[in-house]
Parts: sequence; C-alpha cells; structure tokens
Amino acid sequence: MNERKKDQVMKFRLFVDGMVAAALFACPPFCLARGGGGHYVQPFGGPSYPGYSSSAYSYDSAPYPYTPTPEQWEVAKKRVKTYYAAIRKGRRPARHRYIAVETLRPTKKQTQEYLKRRLAAKGAQDQKAVDTGQLRCVMVFDTQKQQFVGSKCYLVDRLPSAGTVTQFESIGAEYVGQL
Repeated sequence: MNERKKDQVMKFRLFVDGMVAAALFACPPFCLARGGGGHYVQPFGGPSYPGYSSSAYSYDSAPYPYTPTPEQWEVAKKRVKTYYAAIRKGRRPARHRYIAVETLRPTKKQTQEYLKRRLAAKGAQDQKAVDTGQLRCVMVFDTQKQQFVGSKCYLVDRLPSAGTVTQFESIGAEYVGQL
C-alpha cells in the first residue's frame, strides 16, 4: 500500500473513531439502558434529590424495600386476583404496565428496620415522629409479564391515592387502591 492510501485510511479511521466517541458522550449507553433518564436514585427508592418531591412521596416518605414474609406474598397475590376480577366486572384497568397492590402491614421486625434505616439516612436532625400504625406495605406487579417485579415489598408511611403513579426503586407503578 502506498503512503497516500495509508494516510487516507488513517484519516478515515480517526474520523470514524471521533464520531463514535462523540456519539457515546452525547448519549452514553448507561443513559440508554435506563430509559434515557440517567436520574440520581436515592437510597429509599425515589428518583429525586433529597428534600424534593417525587410523585406522591418526598425523601422523608419514599418507599423502603425489604423482603416480604410468605403471608405478605400470599395476600399480594390475592389482591392481584381481586384486581383482575374487578376489571372483568367493569372496573377501569390501570393505565400503566406496573401496578402496586397493598399487602399485610409490616411486621415488628420490618418496622424496626425501616425506622433504623430512616434514622441513618436522615440523621438525628429533623426527625419527625413516625406513626408506625400508619405504615403500609405494597408490592409491584407487572401486568404484561403477569408476575411480581423482583422479590421486594415496599414499606410506605402512607398509601398513595388510587390511580397515583409512585416510584418504587426504578419502577413507576400505579396504585390500584383498596381491593
């Protein structure tokens, strides 16, 4: 290969490499893999920065993920079946792929762990009293795959209104209300 050809090939390679690098900087693969968002995810699941509101939850009350008990799993399964039965009877189906259903209230151990992690995340300052009687557990169900998303249950300090989309870690799920 003569020198002129080598220069042309080298210039072309540099051009292509430059274009690839520019494309990766403009929209990195990580950004594409997460749906184009690239949001900061806080420790209790909300997609916003601490102190800012996200959906129906703020940093103070973002859903806390934990492993559900077998009883909580069973109640969640029954609530999904009840939801589908209600749709067959004429109830409006959820507008989103993922739905959130309430399950049994948290156990004493789950509540204590939530309070401990909340204290660690918030620190001693501005600790609001948490009414543990108001804590609830919800699970997220994928209506397309017909299965629960992961193996987590989410402890929330209040239930969202029916039809409200709430962020549970990286999934936005529509709460379908009391079933």
